[in-house]
Amino acid sequence: MITNDDLLKEVSFESLTQLSDLNATGFLDQGVIDDAIDDSISLLEFYIKEIPAEPTHLVRKVLSELTIMELKKKNNLPIDKEQIVRIDKLLEKMGKEKASLNQVTKDNTKSYSFAFKQRKKRVYNDTI
Repeated sequence: MITNDDLLKEVSFESLTQLSDLNATGFLDQGVIDDAIDDSISLLEFYIKEIPAEPTHLVRKVLSELTIMELKKKNNLPIDKEQIVRIDKLLEKMGKEKASLNQVTKDNTKSYSFAFKQRKKRVYNDTI
């Protein structure tokens, strides 16, 4: 689903090492990271029915941020309230199927739709 490379887009390697090093060994603990990723996937599965095999950039970003938040919780570090509100709104939109979760359509061609559906009609001023 997501890898350390996805997490490294959000934080530096040193930060990821510090967040995963619960035993103060000075090394990256992959088991702690995998546990946090599993917790993040479980939370995402609470909001959406099925996580796609090839998730969009939005899903990867949400999972990465949830994993970082989970690692911060394990270290008793403060979590940004604005980030929690933003992620919560995105999760609600995903749950209501307003956000695109797949990159591939039914006929196996790539979908280039917006992350959020546009429902408003454009108004044009023809009298200029």
